[in-house]
Amino acid sequence: MTDAPAIPTYVLTIEAVKWSIRELQRTRIHPHFLAYLQLRLRAQDTAPGEAIEPRWGDLRPLLEVPGGPPKKPNYRPLWNVANSDGSAYWFNENLAGSYAASSIRNTAGFLVREKSFVLPADHAQQALAVLLYGSKVSAVALGAYFLRNYGFTTFNRFPGDDEIVEGFRKWFRFENSTEFSMLFDAEDVAVEFDWFEPAPQEGSSHAA
Repeated sequence: MTDAPAIPTYVLTIEAVKWSIRELQRTRIHPHFLAYLQLRLRAQDTAPGEAIEPRWGDLRPLLEVPGGPPKKPNYRPLWNVANSDGSAYWFNENLAGSYAASSIRNTAGFLVREKSFVLPADHAQQALAVLLYGSKVSAVALGAYFLRNYGFTTFNRFPGDDEIVEGFRKWFRFENSTEFSMLFDAEDVAVEFDWFEPAPQEGSSHAA
């Protein structure tokens, strides 16, 4: 009996991740948009109208980057005003403090009711207006950054930016949602580098 062939695993290239950071930094996105994505994700396991219990720690694998400033292990390349030195993209390890209701109320009050998080029926429209300033954001750029440390598998072909979009949709549970097309641009992106490369084998190193 012949063993089934192993399904290859691919990872995003360094060039793809660098591109995603540049693309996000030149796009006006309020940093609390990430909080909105997490609250929307958690709301899918919450009864309509009930307070949402966020799990901010779930964002940690998407944000942690080694080599940052002291006591600032998280890197979030989203900002809504010019930041020439890049310092605003690094923030501290206390994600719950960074995304406290008292802070989010000042920028995205539609997500807060008294001291609790909620998700109104028109949350996607409000997120587009308040946190994305009326313009869709690239799903390829967000996916390539947030999923930079994860493996992708495809059958009989090399993955491309379609897999990045699909991975992003699955992570934040947008698979069957009309809200996705309201918030994100999922068009193919023309680049001069490969999006993916084979994942390093065990015992080998993946150098930047």
